[in-house]
Amino acid sequence: MAKSNFKTVGEYLSLGKKFIIPNYQRGYKWGVPEKDKCAVGVLMGSLLDAFSIKKPQYFLQGVTVSETDRGIVLIDGQQRTTTLFLLLCYLQCTTLRKLTIEYQIREKSETFLRGLVGKSQEQLVEADNPEEDYQDIYYFKKALRTIKDELDDKDDQTAGFLSRFNQYVLHQVHLLYIVIPESKAIRTFTMMNGHKANMKDGELIKAELLRLISLPPEAENATIPATVDDALAAISGTFAMEWDINALRSKYAREWDKWQYWWNRKEIRIFFTSNEDSVVRLERIYFLSKIQDQEFTFDNFKNAFLQKKDKAKKTFAGLRNLQKAFEDWYNDPITYNSLGLVLQSSSDKEKSILSFLKFASQNSRSKQDFQEYAKWLLLNVDISEESDLAKRKKEAAEVVHNLLSGPDVYNVATGDAYKQLLRLNVLKLGNRKFDFSAYTNKSLEHIWSQSKGSLPEHYSGTILDKTLSMHCIGNLVLLEGYINSALSNKPFKEKKEILFEKIKRGSLLMHTLQVFSKTFGKADDKNAMLDLTHDWGPSDIANNKTQFLTEFKNYYGLN
Repeated sequence: MAKSNFKTVGEYLSLGKKFIIPNYQRGYKWGVPEKDKCAVGVLMGSLLDAFSIKKPQYFLQGVTVSETDRGIVLIDGQQRTTTLFLLLCYLQCTTLRKLTIEYQIREKSETFLRGLVGKSQEQLVEADNPEEDYQDIYYFKKALRTIKDELDDKDDQTAGFLSRFNQYVLHQVHLLYIVIPESKAIRTFTMMNGHKANMKDGELIKAELLRLISLPPEAENATIPATVDDALAAISGTFAMEWDINALRSKYAREWDKWQYWWNRKEIRIFFTSNEDSVVRLERIYFLSKIQDQEFTFDNFKNAFLQKKDKAKKTFAGLRNLQKAFEDWYNDPITYNSLGLVLQSSSDKEKSILSFLKFASQNSRSKQDFQEYAKWLLLNVDISEESDLAKRKKEAAEVVHNLLSGPDVYNVATGDAYKQLLRLNVLKLGNRKFDFSAYTNKSLEHIWSQSKGSLPEHYSGTILDKTLSMHCIGNLVLLEGYINSALSNKPFKEKKEILFEKIKRGSLLMHTLQVFSKTFGKADDKNAMLDLTHDWGPSDIANNKTQFLTEFKNYYGLN
C-alpha cells in the first residue's frame, strides 16, 4: 500500500539516507534542449517567478520511492531530484554535504556528482573537458550552465539574492512524497512511464528485460523448517539468493549500458545514419529480423520475447550476439567498408541492415563474401537470392553500364554515378576504413566547370560529341560538399591549386585525387605533388570516361 505526504525540498533532501538511482532507470535527460528551452530552464523559470512574487508555497510534481535499508530508491523523480541537487550545488547550499546520489550502474555519473559539492560557481560551469563525452556528465554540465544563465538573466541581482533564493527553494518549495514497497518498484516504473511521451519503447524493453531476468527462482519442494537451525539456514539462503539476484541484475544492466554507450558514439550514429540516442536500433533490428509482419512496439516485443524469465534470458543472449556482430563488422576495415557501401546504396537504411544481417546469417561468411555482397547490392542485386543469379547480375550490370555511358549522367536520378564513384574511392583505401561521413555530405563536381565564363576560350562549346559532354561520367568526381563549395565554378587550374591544399592535409578522396591530378609517385600518395601546368579538356574527359567504363566492365565481369 502506497503512503504519501508533502515535504519541502529541504526535508526531502535531508532524510538522512542516500538516494539510489536503480539500474533500470535511463540517463539524465533534463539538460537535453528541446525547441528553445530544456526542462531545467522551464523549472528554473517557474521557481524564479514564484520567488519573485513571494509565493508562500510552490509545489513540484511528486516523487515515487521505495524506502529500504540501503537508501531511498527513486522509482519516479530521478530527473527532478538530480536537477534540485545541481541547483543547490550552484547556490552553494550546505545541506548537500550529507547527501549522496548513488547510481547502481553508472559509476562515472555518481563520482561526478559527488565531486560537485563544495565547488565554486566558476568551477561548476567551467569549460568543456574530455570527461563530458560521457552522456550523463555532458547533460549535468548543460543543466548547470542553464541554471547559471537563468539566474544571470534575473533582474534582481541585489546583495544576498542567491542566498534568499536558496532558502526559498529549501523551505517554500514542496513536493508530494510517495512511498511504495520495493517489490512493486519495476512494475510501477513501467506503468508510470508507459504513457509518457519521453519514455520510449526501447527503455520499456530494457526495464522489462531486467525485471524478468532478476526474478527469483520459484521455490520447489518448500518445507516448513523443523528446527531453529533449519530456519536460520533458510533465512541465510534467502539473503544469499537476494545478493545473487542483485548482482545478476547489475551485471546485465552494466552490459546493456555498454551497448548504449557504443550506439551513442558520434561516429557510430553517423555510420549507421541514425538519429536515435539509444540502443533502440539494436532492439528494433533484433525484432524485425525475426518478426516481419508486426510493427516494432513495446507490447509486440514483450509478447514475442518477454513472456517468461527463460525466454527473456534467451532474448538477452540474442541481443548480445547481435551487438557483438555489429561491433565486429564495424571494427574490421573490410567488413566496415562493405557494410558502409550497403548502407549508402539504399534510401532505406534499416532495410539495408536487415538485408546485410540476413546475408550474414546464411552459413559462414568470409570478409570476401561481404565484399561481393556489397558489390552487387550497389546494382540492386541481392545475391542471397540465388534464383537466376547469373542472369540477374549480367542484366543489372549492362543496365548500369549503359546508363553510365550516356551523355548526361549528372542529372540521372538513380544515383548510380554517386554509388560507383563512392565504390572507387573506397577501393582505393584497400584495408583501411573509409570515412563515410564524407559521403553524408556528398557532391558531384564537374571537373570542367559548367560556368561558360570560367572556360578557356577554345573550349567554349558544351557538347563535345553525342556521348561526350559536360555531364558525362568522364567529367565528374565525388567531393565532400564543403570542398565543392570552395571550388565553385572556378577554372580548372584554380581548382587544382585549391585541391593541392586539401591533398596536403590528407582530406581529399583518393580516387578523386587520382583523376583530378597528374602526380609524381604513387597515385594514392597523400603527399603526391600536383602538376599545376596541365589543363583539362575534351581529350581528358574522353580518356577518363574510357578508364572509368573499362574498370566498371572488368569489375562486374562484362568483358
